[in-house]
Amino acid sequence: MKFYEIKIALNLKNKIHFQKAPEAISKMIATHLINSGYDKHDENIIKNYVFSNLGRAGKDGYFEGKAGFTFRTFDREIANYMMDIDEYEDKIFKVTSANQRAIKQRRINKLISLNPVFITVDGEKGEFWTYKHDLGRFLTSLQNNLLKKHRLITGSEPEMKHGFIQNLLLKNTSPFSYYYKNKRFLGFKVEIVPQDDELSQALAFVALGAGLGEKNSSVGGGFCRWE
Repeated sequence: MKFYEIKIALNLKNKIHFQKAPEAISKMIATHLINSGYDKHDENIIKNYVFSNLGRAGKDGYFEGKAGFTFRTFDREIANYMMDIDEYEDKIFKVTSANQRAIKQRRINKLISLNPVFITVDGEKGEFWTYKHDLGRFLTSLQNNLLKKHRLITGSEPEMKHGFIQNLLLKNTSPFSYYYKNKRFLGFKVEIVPQDDELSQALAFVALGAGLGEKNSSVGGGFCRWE
């Protein structure tokens, strides 16, 4: 497996809060892909991409001036469309450059989420996992979500005989809040040490290229770095 990583530099025409920046980035990506002719974007399928926030916000929580974000996908077609985003401009963003590289599967010692990981526990009510819910539900949802993405990417359905996580650390005691279409998303930043077996390492790599948990294409949920 390999995913495509695109580093996108931009100028902010208006400052934006870190809790609302991911929705604005998501709208920019969706607008660009649709306008570029990617007709699958409106289909009810896993979008197969994830993105970071705009870097480090100021002390007041706002981004302004020069900024940038990282976009990742396993889909080469999407990556090719995204390379033209260097001409994009709207009321908030003016993109100045886009640089792509392919990242082949490698051993993952640790996943560290830079954006919160979001897990819904009641889709109809829009309720997100928090400490009042069972941790086992969080772990099971994480793994099942990665297995679904793995099937989408590889076309294979391997049998998972044990959990892919060797060690998990939830890094915040209260949830982070992101906003999307006037809804509040609650999530947690995590550190994960994956198991060493082949499938667990494959799932960890999927998490890097497609995101941990849910809301990956809407707010960049579960965007990670690795060690």
